[in-house]
Amino acid sequence: MSSTKHIDGAAAQVPERDARALAALLGAEREAKRLEGEARELKGTLAARIEEGKAQIRTEADERLRSAAALARQRERERADREIEHINAEKEEKLKVLRERFSASRESYIERVFGIVTGQADE
Repeated sequence: MSSTKHIDGAAAQVPERDARALAALLGAEREAKRLEGEARELKGTLAARIEEGKAQIRTEADERLRSAAALARQRERERADREIEHINAEKEEKLKVLRERFSASRESYIERVFGIVTGQADE
């Protein structure tokens, strides 16, 4: 059996088997175009999800970096505070030694200064 098909505006006799094959090809082409459209849509969706993921990773990395920097600053402050305490303790110990020496020699210092002031001793 044959049927009439219009190709480029002209009528042509096409055998039924060829008509079914042509219909199958056209159906396959429509399905391919539909799948291509879905693939494009999926590609766009995936690209957007990838960009969102990248942005989230950058945000999380920035937060970890800020957190690590804050922790490093805190540790450095604590180290500096300990060093200052150590320096102050050393200074206090040295002042204590100097005060003890001065106290032990205070009478002789007073006598010497008194002698210099009164002219009884030379500088």
